[in-house]
Amino acid sequence: MTRPRFTTVLFDLDGTLANTIPLIVASYRHALEAHGLPVPEEPELRGWIGRTLVDIFTKRHPDQAVDGDEGDVVGQEKA
Repeated sequence: MTRPRFTTVLFDLDGTLANTIPLIVASYRHALEAHGLPVPEEPELRGWIGRTLVDIFTKRHPDQAVDGDEGDVVGQEKA
């Protein structure tokens, strides 16, 4: 018996096999609402797709500190 050439097959679903944009926008909206932050209109939320969360957060809320590579929000003003 011949071994299969591949043991694993991965699919990139985002925008390829499934339209996940509405789900991504809904997750942004939910996270912002859960933290009492203003929720921008959908076109702006769609513009966030593909950017890092640290980049998005620091551009929208420059008064909040972001700590480390993981982007943990410290919740204090930058000095």
